[in-house]
Amino acid sequence: MRSGRERLVILSALGDDADCASAGKLLLDDVMSAGMRVGVVDADSKIVSKNRGISDLAADMAEFGEVVFSSDEGDLFEVYWGTMPTIAGHSKKPLTLIEALGDICEIVVVFAGRADAKAGLSLFSGADGALVLVSSSPMDAAAKKVALGEAAALGFMRSRLVVASRQKTDVA
Repeated sequence: MRSGRERLVILSALGDDADCASAGKLLLDDVMSAGMRVGVVDADSKIVSKNRGISDLAADMAEFGEVVFSSDEGDLFEVYWGTMPTIAGHSKKPLTLIEALGDICEIVVVFAGRADAKAGLSLFSGADGALVLVSSSPMDAAAKKVALGEAAALGFMRSRLVVASRQKTDVA
């Protein structure tokens, strides 16, 4: 990502959402430390807030400019979940949103939820970016083939599988 070869990354958990969040945090820490302008989209948490977000945009309850919040430094652009309990699965606005963020940011990272929650992930089908499937543990060749095949069926031609790193602690 730092080299500019990949400008959009959509993260999706194959197992534990916490592993996906951890992998995303590592990725964001890396690109933010390089001084890049980063867009972050929460299409996973389902945390209803007072801030309008992607759920409001998809429901035609907000405009694009109302759901993108920038840091004081102008290097981080965030899109929250929003005020609605779900994201309208038929809307094309989430895909348009991440494409527009790509015009103002060097990197866009989308937290898209579990890979088995096809409705959320399908919102970004056909996006010109990489889908990163985060697994809690190593997968055998057959499981990898199935996961990548399902991603391709959803329209993600550049998919990668990663295994979340586990921090090891020494217990006395």
